Amino acid sequence: MKKFAILTIAGVLAIGGTFTSINAAAPAAKPVASSQPVAALKTATAFSAITFEDGEAVNWQVTGPNATKEVVTQNGSKALKVNMTARATEAANITRLVATPPAGTVWNIGSGSSLSATVTNPGSELIQVRVTVKDDKKNSRMAYFSIAAGATMDLLLTPEKLGSATPGVVGNSWVGNGYSGKGIDPSCITSMEFYFSETEAVVMKGMTSASYIVDNIKVVQPPAILTFPTTSFEPNETNWSVTGAAPITERVASGVVDGATALKVTIPERQTDWSKVTRLKIIPEGQTWDMGTANAITANITNENDYFIQLRVNVIDANKNSRMAYFTIPAKTSKEIIIDSVKLGTANIGVVENVWKGDGYSGKGVDKTKITGLEFYISEPEVAVMKDITTNISYIIDNVRAK
Repeated sequence: MKKFAILTIAGVLAIGGTFTSINAAAPAAKPVASSQPVAALKTATAFSAITFEDGEAVNWQVTGPNATKEVVTQNGSKALKVNMTARATEAANITRLVATPPAGTVWNIGSGSSLSATVTNPGSELIQVRVTVKDDKKNSRMAYFSIAAGATMDLLLTPEKLGSATPGVVGNSWVGNGYSGKGIDPSCITSMEFYFSETEAVVMKGMTSASYIVDNIKVVQPPAILTFPTTSFEPNETNWSVTGAAPITERVASGVVDGATALKVTIPERQTDWSKVTRLKIIPEGQTWDMGTANAITANITNENDYFIQLRVNVIDANKNSRMAYFTIPAKTSKEIIIDSVKLGTANIGVVENVWKGDGYSGKGVDKTKITGLEFYISEPEVAVMKDITTNISYIIDNVRAK
């Protein structure tokens, strides 16, 4: 009997059958084509700036039963004013400005890029504008911005606020101008919405109507990171500028350490308003410099005055950390000032540290690989600094470098 069973099994295999078990299932039926249509893949397209100018393609709409809108002129260009005439109690009725890519497409803003919009608060009370960005994978990220009465702000949705480095991962920050929700995929954005959080009574408490003016909705590309070049103030160098009330600048042969010329900065009259303080700015706006393996920023300063000067230096990084270092240069003296790793705070990025002894420092530690600002200045409004020195304050600077 055992022999017969073995022969029977062998016969089944020989004719192409498959022996699995006594309870083997019947052969699977052929697949039946689905009657549901397959969603077409959307084409990725670049994000074109939305400026509300005449002739521009309209890929936006304002929704909500309490919404009104009007195109206005602001600073010589068109912008859109959105009005919430009454506060909604249901999310579906919130006043929204919704921007979307052309039909059948998604926006690809590129890895590391930000989204930006210039928003003005025309009212007499502080407002909180929220911006929600969605992608084709059902991820949604909200960022919020508080704008003072009468103020204009560039709302910058950085990669951190967008969560674009980790699509689908929930992230929340409720400090300052924060964000919440799942990170979005920057290669397949489907919408960008502006609105007030009308249904949350604690937000803009007591306000039943509000407006904002929006313009220049665009992509901001990540800045190229450059090596930290030496600035010697030669005629062919363009990476510096001087701002202030009425500064006098001239290339001079005295105080030269590198090249043929140095820069002399003169402050004709000391200012009491910080916005009018004379500042020598080394890094052009929009650029990011990397110090590489260097651990310090140095500059050679000459003081030709009959009195000592205190020169301050602000170092700012891409994350808005700012560190101030100050140096005393005696009368008729030249000195190399060194903003070393301690003064830069590179070991404690973002941490506030203060030392007010000798040549000290104050502020948050900076990331030396992402320096976006380097400013030299006299603390003009502080009367206790260089007391009674009020006119024709000058210094000569050369050979600003990382080493």
